[in-house]
Amino acid sequence: MRLKSILVFGVIVSLFVCPLVAAAESVTWSSTYYEVAAQTAYIDENGDKQPIWYTRTGPPLPIEVSAAIPIDPSINASASIPDASTLFSGITISDEWLRATAIFSGSFIVTQPFFLLDYNYTESSISNSAVITIKDTTSGLTLYDRTINLSENGTLNINTSLGDTISVYLSTSQTQHGGSSSLTYSTSAVAPEPISSILFVIGGATLAGRRLLKRGRV
Repeated sequence: MRLKSILVFGVIVSLFVCPLVAAAESVTWSSTYYEVAAQTAYIDENGDKQPIWYTRTGPPLPIEVSAAIPIDPSINASASIPDASTLFSGITISDEWLRATAIFSGSFIVTQPFFLLDYNYTESSISNSAVITIKDTTSGLTLYDRTINLSENGTLNINTSLGDTISVYLSTSQTQHGGSSSLTYSTSAVAPEPISSILFVIGGATLAGRRLLKRGRV
């Protein structure tokens, strides 16, 4: 009975510890694409609406763009991607003809069974939004798809199939109302520890359980 209790204790502890013992590595992207866009418009002397639209793409990074109304440069939209971890968009004043967007999209071939996306989204106005979409293009399945409208952060742990191609799309966009938003993120691939490490953890937990039971008898 005592041996059974020790083994049960070891297994329970390992269930909590083993998922945390994992080897993470940076995702090796097969392709990456970055885009920033800024749009505004103004009414010319003839009463016609004249759009202003600028777009830049990468890599390389950094990239940034801004669009301002000629008669009042203080009315402008801007977007930038300073590095491979930050998307930024903002506009300076409320206007129906302002828009700023920053986009990242990339794909990679799965070599580890789990894909992690850590993100932190901040905004100064609820008119902002960020989109996170993760798809398995090999199977055609959408693994995650959500629009974020409030400041938040979190970690997505996505199960993936070895050999499949995964596409990731991230964007942050500001429209109409003045304010700004940023989406910072990092990605990694995670593999479970080898069985030897798992057995080591279980063995250590079992030994600890045995000592605790001995102390209880003393």
